[in-house]
Amino acid sequence: LDPVQHGGGKQAEAVVNIVGIGENVQIPVIKQGSLYKTRLEERGKKYRKNWSSCNLVLTDKFLVFYKDTKSFTKPDQHLELSGARIEWCNSDKSKRLNVFEISTVPPLEQKILLQDDDFTVANDWFSRIETVIVTLSQKELVVQRNIRMQQQQQISGTTAHLPDATTTATAALHQRADGTMSTTSTLLSTASSSKKNSAGSASAAGGSAASGSKVNRTKSLKLTTTTTSHQATAGPHSAGIEPDSPTSVVNVPIVKEKSKIRDKLRKFFLRRPNMEDLMKRGIMKNEPVFGSTLTLLSKVEHSDVPLFVKKCIQVLESKPEFLQTDGVYRQSGNLSTVQRLRLQIDHGNTDILDTIDDVHVLTGALKLFFRELKEPLIPWDSVDRLITAASLPSRKAKIKALKDELASGLPPSHQATLVYLLRHLDKVTTYKLVNRMAVSNLAIVFGPTLMWPPTHLTNTNIALNMMQQNMIVEALITNLSYIV
Repeated sequence: LDPVQHGGGKQAEAVVNIVGIGENVQIPVIKQGSLYKTRLEERGKKYRKNWSSCNLVLTDKFLVFYKDTKSFTKPDQHLELSGARIEWCNSDKSKRLNVFEISTVPPLEQKILLQDDDFTVANDWFSRIETVIVTLSQKELVVQRNIRMQQQQQISGTTAHLPDATTTATAALHQRADGTMSTTSTLLSTASSSKKNSAGSASAAGGSAASGSKVNRTKSLKLTTTTTSHQATAGPHSAGIEPDSPTSVVNVPIVKEKSKIRDKLRKFFLRRPNMEDLMKRGIMKNEPVFGSTLTLLSKVEHSDVPLFVKKCIQVLESKPEFLQTDGVYRQSGNLSTVQRLRLQIDHGNTDILDTIDDVHVLTGALKLFFRELKEPLIPWDSVDRLITAASLPSRKAKIKALKDELASGLPPSHQATLVYLLRHLDKVTTYKLVNRMAVSNLAIVFGPTLMWPPTHLTNTNIALNMMQQNMIVEALITNLSYIV
């Protein structure tokens, strides 16, 4: 390819010399640049991936490859895009980012991968190549449609004819790289619908062709093309792809399905109302157990300690091997199993806890219950006072301050549930030599689970909050026998 630029147009006209096409044929160059390329398959023979940088030139029918900018006179490889397929690749075909595959039709049946580290560059190439492929497919569809219309008119014996310009499509014959001949049709103009009952309708169809005809929209490819008889006879340049030109032969808007889906999902999530709005409008309601509040549960169940918490801890303590499990409460249970258990508990089926053999599922469900509460077990208003109490150097003063805060700073349901949980955690620490869950380890696990700041304070120092949360839980477990 000799990249000779002809000024004035939005696309560059270049002189190509592709084997089988002919020499010094001027065609529009849509894009040129460099990408990484590797060959996968050709004529059924598979190749090992060998990525290399190459220079590409995209025309209205071909994608031409050159080894470097100095070898534009002789192409290294070219792909005929008529009937080709293009698609983005996943990690199964390549571990690289932004990789897409192009597959051509027989007899060559070539498959190549193209890639660039910059997604913007790779996506631009993908979009332009896809535009060429769909445009060539549309030309073939319109030509086939016109041929069928002509055959139907000949069979019906009417005098209506398609417009001149020999009148539907011209077949541009060219040879492929293997020397065989193939036909690539060029889209010209289509006929207006002809009336079968009068000869006057034929002249009306001819007049319609003279002024230009329209190809209506199709559901599958959404083609909207307008051509004139002058463009139909304008010669080889009229077959060029000029998406920005109002007089282009074909102007096909390509819908990028993946980008379209991403945009739709992004817009959906942005305008989706939050949970609080849904609760106010009555669309979403409180779950019976998970996601509720301790005050509400105590009124419904007539118990200061939620029935689920009681049942779950009873099952855990009923089998000593559960509490002796290495990493109990530190390891997470299977999330899908925990969610199924949550659903059963919300439907009032607490007996299902007796059938669970995985200790990590039980502990995971218990931790999830406290995390999902609308109000933390230890209210954030009490955190500062508890931190002050836990920091007192005198043990006697520390115990008194902690005891006073539990008695007066927490609602009754919160106080009863916290004490019930702390007694269970104290029992877990008795097996610390086996399960390796000492008080400090349990404090790390339950600190953020039992208390968290309100929404307007979430931008505060998270590391400091976690350290303070852990210190409070550790102080409560250590001094439990003195404060209850």
